[in-house]
Amino acid sequence: MGARHQTESLGRILLRRLDDLHDVLRPDVRELVDGRLHNPNFRSNRRSLLPYTEAEWSRLVETCRSMIRTSFVGYRDARAMAERAADPRTSGWSADSAQWLLSHRGPDSGRVLSMLLAAHRRATSAGASLHLVSRPAFLDRLLHRTNTHVHPTSTRAARTDQAG
Repeated sequence: MGARHQTESLGRILLRRLDDLHDVLRPDVRELVDGRLHNPNFRSNRRSLLPYTEAEWSRLVETCRSMIRTSFVGYRDARAMAERAADPRTSGWSADSAQWLLSHRGPDSGRVLSMLLAAHRRATSAGASLHLVSRPAFLDRLLHRTNTHVHPTSTRAARTDQAG
């Protein structure tokens, strides 16, 4: 029984990632996974897409420029935060010190997660709660990937912050 093009592609992506993380595939299986698809997606069975109109191109260009401007403002703000702060080990944790850490050490996922969970543990043991607001996207992805997103972001922590 054959698989559809999309199913085969997703299966290969899954196997490739599994092998990247755990090196579990034999060389011949790895070669099969990295090889050509057995169920190619034939474009001859589809209609050609119509080209964009000038108005559509203009909207696309303006949308891209707007997204770039917004991203650059966020980047500039993050740089300013980092310049105002110092190492969180000596100055304490704040949004500014987190930006300082990222600008000086980079998004070292393991270290960032470890420090974040340690800060959460300390806050909890002191009877306080830690609730992260305006998290960078990489941190959201890291917390979800490691299934630790509930710890420093729970609604219980947010309700405690609002009540106190």
